[in-house]
Amino acid sequence: DPAIAPAGVSGAWLAGMRVVGALRLLVLPWPLRPYYTPSDFSPLWVWIVAAKAGAAVIGTGWVMLRRGIGWVGAIWIGAFLVPVLGLLAIDAAVLAERFLYLPSVGFVLIVGGLYARCRTERWRRIADVTAAVLLACCAIGTWVGQRPWRDGMTIATRIVETSPRSFVGRNNLGIHLAEEGRFDEAEAQ
Repeated sequence: DPAIAPAGVSGAWLAGMRVVGALRLLVLPWPLRPYYTPSDFSPLWVWIVAAKAGAAVIGTGWVMLRRGIGWVGAIWIGAFLVPVLGLLAIDAAVLAERFLYLPSVGFVLIVGGLYARCRTERWRRIADVTAAVLLACCAIGTWVGQRPWRDGMTIATRIVETSPRSFVGRNNLGIHLAEEGRFDEAEAQ
């Protein structure tokens, strides 16, 4: 079905995209989508993500060599990422932002370990300013990102806007439109 996967997409490629996509969203969670389909992944995106994930792995390795919290964070990410990688179908989404809530705790542990490692007398001010900027960005991202989750109609509309080939988003939007008596619009979905 082309709405689910583009032509020529293998299961191994899709599994790889789930891993890379999840790492990308853990490292740089912007822009977020409530729902990702296989057609949302492009080759350029893969290379950009691979570079960012590589930087995250190098930083994680640095923390892991010196602090136990890095190991805890890496194990936490792995333990909570495995269930959402598509080995067992959760729903029709290849990836969704909500799949990363628990793995993000491990990423925060790793970032906290990096912060503690960098917060020496020499780098204290830079580490504190960087942490403050990152926290402000996260707060703004959370405020902006939660708006589509206001109600079922809003989230279904957002899914269709960001992942137009998502049959789940179109189906849910059609149901909500029909409930409001907007049958012509619902049928179009």
